[in-house]
Amino acid sequence: MSENRIYHRRTGTRRAFALLLFLTLLIYSNTFRASWHLDDYQNIVYNNRVHIEELSPHSLSRVIRPPLYDRIWRPISFLTFAGNWYFGSDNVFGYHLVNIFIHALTSWVIFLTVVRIFRTPVLRDKYGDAGYLIALMSAVLWTVNPIHTQAVTYIVQRMTLLATFFYALSLLCYIQARLLDSGSRKRGLIVGCCLSFMIGIGCKEIAATLPIALILVEAAFFQDLANPKVRKKIIVLLTAGVIGILLLGTLFFLRGDLLSVLNGYRSVDYLPLQRLMTQFRVLILYISQIFYPASARLSFKHDINISTSLLTP
Repeated sequence: MSENRIYHRRTGTRRAFALLLFLTLLIYSNTFRASWHLDDYQNIVYNNRVHIEELSPHSLSRVIRPPLYDRIWRPISFLTFAGNWYFGSDNVFGYHLVNIFIHALTSWVIFLTVVRIFRTPVLRDKYGDAGYLIALMSAVLWTVNPIHTQAVTYIVQRMTLLATFFYALSLLCYIQARLLDSGSRKRGLIVGCCLSFMIGIGCKEIAATLPIALILVEAAFFQDLANPKVRKKIIVLLTAGVIGILLLGTLFFLRGDLLSVLNGYRSVDYLPLQRLMTQFRVLILYISQIFYPASARLSFKHDINISTSLLTP
C-alpha cells in the first residue's frame, strides 16, 4: 500500500473519530448534571466498596473482590466507578463525562469494524472505496440513535456501555486478524480479541454471547456458504458456541448450580414459562425501538404485562 494512501486512511480515521466525538458531546451536552437514580444509589452512592481514598493495590483489590452475598460481580465496571469516586466523590459530572466518552469511543470502534468488514473476501470486490462512507454513516446512525439515551445518561448503565465497547473491540480484533495472513501482529490481535472478551464479561455478562457473534461474522464474511460442508461446519460451531455459553454461565455466574436461577421466582408473581413468553414480546419491542425510536416509545422503565399464555396478551 502506498504511503499516500496510508496517510489518507489515517487522516480519515482521525476525522471520523472527531466527528463521532463531536456528535456525542452535542447530543448529550444537557446531561452532565443528570442526578442519581434507582440502582445508582445501591451500586455507587451507598456502596462503600467503591468509596476509595487512594489509588493503592489494597483499595483497588477491595473494589474488584467479589462480595460473599452476590453471585454476579462486575469488577471492571466497579473499578471505573471507584476511579470516578476518587477524583470527584458523588459529583455526577465526572461520571457522565466518562459515560459519554465511552459511547463516543464505541462509535469509533464500530466505524473501524465496518470499514474492515468491507475489506473481507465477500465484500471487498463489490463496494470498493464506498465502504468508508457506509462505515461512517453506520457509526453516525448508531451514535445518534435515541435508544442509547438510557445507557449513556443512567450512570450505573456504564456497565452496558463498557461491555458493548469491549464486545465491539473484540470483533474488530478478530476481523483484522482474519484479514492478515500470519505473523506476530495477527497473533497479537487474536490475544487482544480474547482479552477484550474476558474484560467485557467483567463489565457485564451480556458479553458472553460474543463467540456466537464471531461465528456469524466468520460465516457471513469469510466463508463460502454455498458449500454444503461449510454450512455444516458453521452449524456445528454455532451449536458448540451455544453449549459453551450455557456452561460458562453455569460455572461462573451461577457457581455451578443451574437450578439456582429458580430461586428468584419465590419473590415474584410470575413463573419461568410466563417470563419466557413475555421476554419474546420484550425482545420484539426493543428491536422495533432501534428502527423507530420515537420518544413516546422510550421509557426509563417499561410497564410490560406478563404473558400468561401464547395469546394473552
